[in-house]
Amino acid sequence: MTTLYSIAQTKNYLVAGTDNLSEMVMGNFTKWGDGAYDFNPLGDLTMHEVLGFGRALGAPSHLF
Repeated sequence: MTTLYSIAQTKNYLVAGTDNLSEMVMGNFTKWGDGAYDFNPLGDLTMHEVLGFGRALGAPSHLF
């Protein structure tokens, strides 16, 4: 995460999170790892909603 934030800072970017609601409710994250981000666009979606979203967007089936 330190490297990711360093790169983001040099480019004036924000770091996006990938945690979903199911992971946050269960507490399934690593402090200063995948739980560290500037914004989290998937934060209000459950795991099943995220998978459905990926299918609707045509993501490759091996990701599911």
